[in-house]
Amino acid sequence: MTEAVQPVVLVHGGAGDIPESRVAAKLDGVRKAARRGYQVLQETGCVLDSIVAAVEIMEDDPAFNAGRGSVLTLEGEIEMEALITEGRNLNSGAVTLVKNIAHPIALARLVMEKTPHTFLGGTAANNFASAMGVLRVTDEYLKTPAAEAALQNFKMSKAAPSKMEIGEGGVGTVGCVAVDATGHLASATSTGGITGKYNGRIGDTPLLGC
Repeated sequence: MTEAVQPVVLVHGGAGDIPESRVAAKLDGVRKAARRGYQVLQETGCVLDSIVAAVEIMEDDPAFNAGRGSVLTLEGEIEMEALITEGRNLNSGAVTLVKNIAHPIALARLVMEKTPHTFLGGTAANNFASAMGVLRVTDEYLKTPAAEAALQNFKMSKAAPSKMEIGEGGVGTVGCVAVDATGHLASATSTGGITGKYNGRIGDTPLLGC
């Protein structure tokens, strides 16, 4: 018999030098995400439901560099990526270079649960999203003034994409780790990447072990 453990939900909203003017919004967002994740864990007992719900809160919040609020590529586009893992069966699912999707983390879970693969990217990932009925959104919904300003600042600085800072448009990957009452551990991460990246750039977020 598996010994019962205390369910736990941990959330992070990205790492980096967060401007003072944006701290309150980010703190409010991670609190909402953690509370939502814990609420779902209590209601369903499913750790995967919990982490997806928590990350979706942050993907919907323009204060974070994930989903709505994702930073922009050098061409001014949004290409997102996400990864979900679970410890009981060591399963995982990941997506990269996805566009016009509200919740990349939900798509990553579908890759894990509905395909024989662990990783889909680009056109294949976007086609899979359409086939699965994943919520699609417009560029206008995803783009924020903060992300557009960060790209402008990046271009003015003439920094190399490989050496640039994320800037005020976002401060890295958001994520959630949770464990349920049976000890089942799972994690989820989602990001828009880095400001000024080349189109087609794949970061470390969707890569297992990175």
